[in-house]
Amino acid sequence: MPLRLRPAHVLAAVSVGIPLALTGGIAAAAAPPAPTEVSCTPSGTGQVDIWTYSVWAELTSTEIRDAVSGQVWTLKGDAVGAPYDATVTGLNPNRQYSLQFRYTDSTGTSAWSTPCKAVYPRPIAGNLVLNPSADLGLKYWKGVNAGLSLAAGGSPGWGGASSIQVARTSGATYGLADAARGGLPTVIDAEDESYEAAAWVKAASASAIGKSVTISLREQNAQGSTVHLTAGRAATLTSSWQQVWVTAPLLGAGDNVGVLIQQRGAGAGDAIAVDDVRVHPVGSLFQVGSEQTARTVDSGVKRAVAKDMTPCSEWADFWFNCEVERDLTSYRAYVDGLAGGSGSASIRGVIYADTGSGPGALIASTKSVVVKSGQTAGWVDLPLQAPVELGSRVYWFGYQVGGAGKVVRFYGDDSTYFCDCGYPIGIWNSDAYSDGPSSSFGAYQAATLNTDVLGSGGR
Repeated sequence: MPLRLRPAHVLAAVSVGIPLALTGGIAAAAAPPAPTEVSCTPSGTGQVDIWTYSVWAELTSTEIRDAVSGQVWTLKGDAVGAPYDATVTGLNPNRQYSLQFRYTDSTGTSAWSTPCKAVYPRPIAGNLVLNPSADLGLKYWKGVNAGLSLAAGGSPGWGGASSIQVARTSGATYGLADAARGGLPTVIDAEDESYEAAAWVKAASASAIGKSVTISLREQNAQGSTVHLTAGRAATLTSSWQQVWVTAPLLGAGDNVGVLIQQRGAGAGDAIAVDDVRVHPVGSLFQVGSEQTARTVDSGVKRAVAKDMTPCSEWADFWFNCEVERDLTSYRAYVDGLAGGSGSASIRGVIYADTGSGPGALIASTKSVVVKSGQTAGWVDLPLQAPVELGSRVYWFGYQVGGAGKVVRFYGDDSTYFCDCGYPIGIWNSDAYSDGPSSSFGAYQAATLNTDVLGSGGR
């Protein structure tokens, strides 16, 4: 099992004083103290990060030991600043590890640190599926009335260069299910938690085209019995990739959550391709702006504000989980219909990519929602067509307004909106509503208010 060391982030140059003990008139260097306040964090499938601020010396070697199995990893020539930071990889995601470490410097070898609390080496952020895009072959997957094989070519999502082909062997319903301990590496610790599952699917045979496919969240208890199965809306298979998804609350504390993708009305020769299977706990992903100030937004205008979705940066103490995948499944804007005009207006959400110097290509737009004259202020739900995959980068979130003029007021705050990207607090431009949002945001003007929007989904 390899040990990967990320470069330590040196916070300051430090002189290390060596304590001495006098024995028979000869100065003898005391062994270095054992590391303290050692933390361990699962940071991906099969890996755990271990770090501490308590080690400041130039080390000749370090050893990391699993207190559960006794296995030891040794790293030579480890020059460390603060914090000490290493990652143990190649671990078994289905068992716990309790790591501790000791180090050797010019004065000797320290005692072992106290072991960290035992953890499973599984993702703590982003996708909870162990093998979402067949990068590990068919590991952690099983066919249900179906045979599995690897197929070349991945989906437009986060997937890699291959996908899983699921070929019917029997029955009117067949599909793909996770094979790891009743489901995914998730233990529900609260009865009111919700989870989202999504996957890219397409027909892999001509006979499957036109038939229905669903994705389901499966809740199982500690004994492996299914206690609840929630299916998403059925989609019609075509030869092109499309997403299926479902969000559901989990009912039992301590239960496990799994995923099941099924084609129904199946017959001889049917097959589907599946890629980029994702499961996330559902929660808030972002909110930009506040309900501080209301101003009229004219018809034929779109507004947006930059949001840095990167969970860490060069200024962070630890660069952990810097490429987090999220699924936006719920999108809202805080508006009212009190601008003074009559009739009704329409509003649709828009999400644009960032170019490094401003908004670029359109990523997604929502369905249109009507805002009536006189409508009181509140959150308006802007329904998404499908989950929007958000990575660790800057995005532009906003909405476009059409219909009657002088109806909609948007909300925002005029305090300085801080974004590492260095962009204005908000932007706007003219864009006719009738033909949808422009494929590229286009030239824009800086606004004096940001735009109050929020998103939630798989985090």
